[in-house]
Amino acid sequence: MGDPLLSSIDAFASSWWEIERERRFQAFWNRMLTDREKLIDEVIRSDTFCRRLVAAYQSVQRTIEDEKVLLFADLLKNGTLSDDALKDDEYAELARIVDDLSVREFIALCIVEKWNAYMEDITAGWTHDVPMALQMHGQKLFEELSRQLKVDGAEADAILARLVRTGCYQRGSDIFGRLTAFWFKLRKYVEGPEIEKIDFGRTSMGATRL
Repeated sequence: MGDPLLSSIDAFASSWWEIERERRFQAFWNRMLTDREKLIDEVIRSDTFCRRLVAAYQSVQRTIEDEKVLLFADLLKNGTLSDDALKDDEYAELARIVDDLSVREFIALCIVEKWNAYMEDITAGWTHDVPMALQMHGQKLFEELSRQLKVDGAEADAILARLVRTGCYQRGSDIFGRLTAFWFKLRKYVEGPEIEKIDFGRTSMGATRL
């Protein structure tokens, strides 16, 4: 580069990236090694593991969100090393979803999951209008989304609308929508980031890790 400023920026960015890449891969392998006993020679030398590892490395380098590094490690570890390992096409589908989701969107989906459980709890055994209950308690969902994601209600609704593209969430006749089978499959293999305790008012939803 002929421009000294551009040369300086390029040198700094290259040096920064070497350090950053090492930090990300260290976090990735720290997560993977929580199941060290499953990383046997037969597994790590398999074509399946190597293909998925290379794809995970590419995703780790591409993301700008630290928390997603752990999501990629979880998917590789649990989707490949567990007794209920994913087939290649299933793994590819979930990997694309994780790649596409921002951490904020992942948290939003987790909050919707907890809200659905909350609604099932309070409407269990009801003989009257459940849709009316959705409307009555729906504001609690948007309040929690706004609080956790630090956005206003309109932006919280826009985040939910954007989630339709992932295949994890669909909008129905009400404004709250539903989680899909893709989401519940993903949650089987990927832990969520740590967030504040979710409490919709009547029923505490417990754990701090989603």
